[in-house]
Amino acid sequence: MNFPCGPLDTIQLIALILFILLFLQSLLGIGLGIGFLLQPPLYRTIIDLNSAFNRQAYFSIYAPHILLIIGSGIVLISIILGIFGILRRRWCSLIISLAILSLYMAILSGAVASGFAYYDRLRPTLETDISQTSASIWSTIRTTYNCTGTNCVTALENAMYSNKQRIGIISAVFLLIPSLTILIIMFQMRRDILYFK
Repeated sequence: MNFPCGPLDTIQLIALILFILLFLQSLLGIGLGIGFLLQPPLYRTIIDLNSAFNRQAYFSIYAPHILLIIGSGIVLISIILGIFGILRRRWCSLIISLAILSLYMAILSGAVASGFAYYDRLRPTLETDISQTSASIWSTIRTTYNCTGTNCVTALENAMYSNKQRIGIISAVFLLIPSLTILIIMFQMRRDILYFK
């Protein structure tokens, strides 16, 4: 395949394909992150709980979602620089692209960790809040989650954990393409070094 800068070899073509896949992954990551963040009825439940009891603890459930969205946005810069570096053979662009890719993988790793983390304050907070039976939100929660009394604590806890664990699994799968991209770019740069020696 010929470009204005010259023909591309197999390694460069593989790198371009990986960057295209990475672009699609970033769009998917933003979409899934926002989608699971706003997933009904959990999102509305957490908003209502925060409004009723003025607690920020419930929003900690959305840490992996926010990390996935931020990481998927940041990696777009790496994709632009990486494609430019491959087509124009600019080492500076490739090195910056590698650095941003590493940051993206670190953010994804954080999303995986927080996605599977156990929040030891979640259940005690729910139990404290459900003891305030005068709060009207609990009647809505009982109807929404088809639970009664303390069963609502377990139902809410399970819903919150399953939601964030899905993001943890997605983030773990998303680590594959950037890992391959980094390896291919490093292989290309190593080959260039050996060629110019």
